Amino acid sequence: KRKADSERAGEPMQTAILASYLEIYQEKMYDLLVSDRSDLQVRLHKDLGPHVPGLTQTPVASMQDVQDLLDFGAKHRAVGATCMNATSSRSHAVFTVDLRITSSIDGGTRDMQSKVNFVDLAGSEKQKK
Repeated sequence: KRKADSERAGEPMQTAILASYLEIYQEKMYDLLVSDRSDLQVRLHKDLGPHVPGLTQTPVASMQDVQDLLDFGAKHRAVGATCMNATSSRSHAVFTVDLRITSSIDGGTRDMQSKVNFVDLAGSEKQKK
């Protein structure tokens, strides 16, 4: 609705929705949206805060796109069998949806960004008796 209102007012607005999926396993980080397992590093950006250079950010346009990325990444996660779960996750995972909006206002531009992180923590099947 805001995009339509903005365009009617003569202020064009551009939007982008990007998704990324990373795994933290044995104190190393991996991009789950690529097939190779190269180690990634967290860096601190002066304006954006913590970020991961080289992490794949894939444009998404629908919930089906999001589901496809989740399915693809899940196939690359580290798993192992336990007594309680045959495919227990051995890693932490973070799926991030990044919304970016650029609008033209009074001859200038305004950039807005919002991120939502969905975190899956590796569980511990160890139980005390």
